[in-house]
Amino acid sequence: PAPADRLATFVLPTDRTPKLLETAVLVALLKAVDARRVLEIGTLWGLQTLNLAANLPPDGHVWTLDLGDDDLVRARLDDRDRAIAGLTRAAGAPARAFDDERWRDRVTKLTGDSTRFDFGALHGAMNLVYVDGGHNARTVAADTRQAFALLDPARPGVVAWHDDGNPHH
Repeated sequence: PAPADRLATFVLPTDRTPKLLETAVLVALLKAVDARRVLEIGTLWGLQTLNLAANLPPDGHVWTLDLGDDDLVRARLDDRDRAIAGLTRAAGAPARAFDDERWRDRVTKLTGDSTRFDFGALHGAMNLVYVDGGHNARTVAADTRQAFALLDPARPGVVAWHDDGNPHH
């Protein structure tokens, strides 16, 4: 790739995750496969969503899936994931990092429980799938099956997981 194609942009507020190394690895994977279409499972504050969108070419797009309020009530989350999901709904919670005019055309917010969401329209279309939703074994297994079905079979692609197996989850 040309030098300009290797440049990366990192947007890392100091008061919230993600960490620089995690973001650098994710962006490097995005660049390595020349991703144009990305699906993120687990939005939280949208910081990785923003970093993915900021590093896509002009014709690139990110879809990000997170639990809606109704899904949160029904989802079989462990206590820690339920607390994390509640952070984005708390009074005074920060807006999603990508919720401004610079990124609106590059990001589509999807709502639902990833274990029940109908990904059919996106199957075979993604170049990168970032799995960072529920951390229990059942959810990670379901998200992993979906992730591989979402990859475009005609192009190199990658699935990346965040903190799967993390003892804090």
